[in-house]
Amino acid sequence: MERSFVARNLRKCITYEDLINQPLLNTPEKCLNVSQEAADLVDDNKVFINSITEITVNNKKAFAPKTIPHNLIIRLLSKNIRDAYNIRVKSRESITSTLITFLKETSSYNIHRLDIKSFYENVDRQKIKNKIKSDGILSKKSTTLLDLFFKELEKINSQGLPRGLSISAVLSELTLTEVDKKITENDEVFFYSRFVDDIVVITSSSLTNSNIFTLISENLPPNLELHKIGNKRHFGNISKSKKLEEKPIPLKTFDYLGYDYTLYNSLCCTDKILDIARRRVDIDISQSKSEKIKQRLIKSFVHYINSSKTTLDYELLIKRLKFITGNYNLVNATPISSPSIKSGIYYNFPNINQNKQLESLDRLIKSLLFNKNSNLSKRIQTNIPISSRRELSHFSFKKGFEERTHHKFSYMDFQEVKKAWL
Repeated sequence: MERSFVARNLRKCITYEDLINQPLLNTPEKCLNVSQEAADLVDDNKVFINSITEITVNNKKAFAPKTIPHNLIIRLLSKNIRDAYNIRVKSRESITSTLITFLKETSSYNIHRLDIKSFYENVDRQKIKNKIKSDGILSKKSTTLLDLFFKELEKINSQGLPRGLSISAVLSELTLTEVDKKITENDEVFFYSRFVDDIVVITSSSLTNSNIFTLISENLPPNLELHKIGNKRHFGNISKSKKLEEKPIPLKTFDYLGYDYTLYNSLCCTDKILDIARRRVDIDISQSKSEKIKQRLIKSFVHYINSSKTTLDYELLIKRLKFITGNYNLVNATPISSPSIKSGIYYNFPNINQNKQLESLDRLIKSLLFNKNSNLSKRIQTNIPISSRRELSHFSFKKGFEERTHHKFSYMDFQEVKKAWL
C-alpha cells in the first residue's frame, strides 16, 4: 500500500548517511522538524522549483536534491512507484549466482552480452508519464508530484532520467519491464538478465548474435538502442562439454557485473550435482574492477607521501590498506532501521574460483614497497622506513579473501578513507 506524504513516512526515508553528513539531522527533534518541513512542501505546486542541482559523478553529468526535505520527497515518491508496480531489482549477487549455474550447463548454447547506449539520457519521460496516468494504479498525489518533478527537469534541461537521483533507477526499471518480459517469453532463451543497461542472455545454439540483437532492439522503447560495437558486446558459441581433458580448451571469455568468465569445452571433476560433473567455468575479478582496486592502492600511498607523514597519517594509510584488502560491516546509504551491509574483497567477489587477480594485486603491494623500478616505488621507499614497509607488506588481498579478514569501520572512518580516492 502506498505511503502518504506525511511527516511520519517521510521520516522513514532518512538514511544513516544523512544522519552522519547532515548537521540538520543530528538529533531526533531535528529529524522530525525536517520531515514536517517536507510534508508541508508537498502541497505546494512549486514544490520542485529550483530543487535540483547539477553535480559530476564518474565524469558524467548527474543531479542531486538541493535540500534534505526535497530529497525525502523524491525518495518516498520513488518508493510509492516501486511498490505500485511491484518493481524488485535483483542484486548483482543474485544475478551472478544464477548466471554461473546456467554457464556450467554441459549442453551447447550461445552466450550474448549487450548493453544499451546512453540509457538514462535517452529514456522518454513523456511515455513514462502517459503509462502511469493510463494505468491508474499510482495515487493522484504521487502522480501529481511526478508531473511537477518532470516539469522541473524540463526547466533545467535535463535529458531523459537524471543520474544520481533515486527515482531514476525506479523509473528506468519501469521503462524496461515489458522488454524483459518479451525476451524471457522466447522459447529459445534459457536465461536473461539485465542490470540497469547491462544485458546477458543464454540461448539455444539456433539464436545467433544478430538474432538476439534484433529481438532486443525491436522491443526496446523508442529512443533506446543497443551498442553495435564496443567492449560490452560479446558473443560466444559454446559447444557441448566433453570429459575431463589434460589440456582443456577455453571457448570464450567475457565480463559481466565485475567478473571475468572463461568457459571451457571440458568438465570439472570437482564440481558436481548429484554426482554429475558440470562444465568448467573459471571466474575471476574482472580486469576493470582489478584496475580500479590497483588505482585505490596507488592513491593511498600517494596520499601518504604527500601528507605531513605524522602518526595519524600513517594510521590512516593502514586504515586504507585494511579497507581495500579486507572486509567490513558498513551501514551505507540504507534506511536507519536496516542491518549493516557486509562488504570488502570477499563479499564484493564471493563467486571467484581463480586467484590470478588477487595475486596480481598482492604483487603490486610488494612492488610498491620494495622494488625500485618506478619513480613511485622509489618515493614510497624514501618516505616510509623499512620497518614500516615490512609491516605494510603483511597486507594481502588473497589472505583477506580466503580468511575473510574482518575490520571495523565507522561511517566517519569511511569518509576519511575514501578522500584519497576522489
